[in-house]
Amino acid sequence: MVASWCNDRLRTLVEAHLAIEAQEAAEAGRLVLHGPPALTLATMPHSKQEGNEFHRKNGAFSMSMLAPSNVGLPYGSKPRLLVA
Repeated sequence: MVASWCNDRLRTLVEAHLAIEAQEAAEAGRLVLHGPPALTLATMPHSKQEGNEFHRKNGAFSMSMLAPSNVGLPYGSKPRLLVA
């Protein structure tokens, strides 16, 4: 129950932030492109990885990906483009 409330609250905050950003961009007459901040700081793998874990660190930010072994990790430009 708590996790659901946290997810709903986080979603509401993110949507409010994006709406404010879009409104400010419209008022300034500019275009805003949104991308996941995590993928700006640490992107998915460029090439196929051995195993089903991937870790990347950029300064204080770190990202870890874990995938089922029968599926594998996304890699290359197409998965990064789809997420963006």
